[in-house]
Amino acid sequence: MAKLVPAAVERGYIRITTPLVEGLVRAGVTPNALTTIGALIIAASAIAYGAGAIRLGGWLILASGVLDTLDGQVARRSGQASPFGAFYDSTLDRVGDGACFIGIAAYLQRAPEVRWRQEAVIACMLGILAALL
Repeated sequence: MAKLVPAAVERGYIRITTPLVEGLVRAGVTPNALTTIGALIIAASAIAYGAGAIRLGGWLILASGVLDTLDGQVARRSGQASPFGAFYDSTLDRVGDGACFIGIAAYLQRAPEVRWRQEAVIACMLGILAALL
């Protein structure tokens, strides 16, 4: 199966984030702390989407995504990788996915410029289900 991210992009991203990961490890930041902060940011993203601040929601979800990659790197680099950490990360990822779709659906339900309101909300609910697969 083909990788979603080309190897060159992945290597470049790792090269860029390695100094940050090493700094976080030296500072004693735990992977689970990064996961928790990322979950709080994604919750803020869902709230922003629901309030109609779509651009802010997008920036917040991007920041959360970056933290989601850093927690695993910090876990591996610091020797703190664990089954619980993987479960915690995955669980909060799914909660965040669902929260964002609910925020988007809340916005779409009352947005006057959306013509196919019900269909859009149904698409968001299907997105929640797909995220759980």
